[in-house]
Amino acid sequence: NYVSQDNLDGYMETIGVPEQMREIAKESKPLLEITQDAGDHFMIRTTVGDKVKEYKFVIGQAFDSVSLTGQPLKSVVVLEGEKMVETQTLGDFNILIERSVEEGNLVSRMTVNNVTATVVFSKA
Repeated sequence: NYVSQDNLDGYMETIGVPEQMREIAKESKPLLEITQDAGDHFMIRTTVGDKVKEYKFVIGQAFDSVSLTGQPLKSVVVLEGEKMVETQTLGDFNILIERSVEEGNLVSRMTVNNVTATVVFSKA
């Protein structure tokens, strides 16, 4: 469940998310679900308003997905200690997403072109 965010609008503006979609994101409380199937197999589902992005992947293996704005992404997720680190390529942008548990909350830090947004979720 969504707790808080910092600089999400600045991050979305940097990667070219249309203003109307940014406004919807500001008003909504996004949901993030991460499940582990077997071993290194994971699924991440992000819901923002009526937009849902779900992708399945294997740790360390590159995969294709689609952004919430419908743009193609190339991604790879690795585990670095207690962090799940995702590198995405979205057009000319290289995006770094670090997810970790801090004080019982899931903290997602997204960085592109030196612009970082932080979104905090509580355990459902």
